[in-house]
Amino acid sequence: MQRLEQGYDRTIYEYINSLNGRDLLQKIWFQTTQPLQDRLSEVLERLGTRFYNSTMTVRHPVAWVNIQDANPWWFRIPKKLSKELEEDLRSEGILD
Repeated sequence: MQRLEQGYDRTIYEYINSLNGRDLLQKIWFQTTQPLQDRLSEVLERLGTRFYNSTMTVRHPVAWVNIQDANPWWFRIPKKLSKELEEDLRSEGILD
């Protein structure tokens, strides 16, 4: 999260891996017991707030995902982009 807040200096592929990791956390959360969900919700909410404060919305998902099933983080990119990530996002048509 700190990397995202300070300026994301990785490639689109590494960013996609991070978003896939967030999807996995969501799947695990749905499979846990209610008491564990309650505890995890606090952590995920704090991290989610930091994520949303460090990113901006884009019209297209960062990677090919089923738009109807895509979690909202797939439509967000870092506010502070490295040149390489910015070029990757432009070449994928995510940034104009």
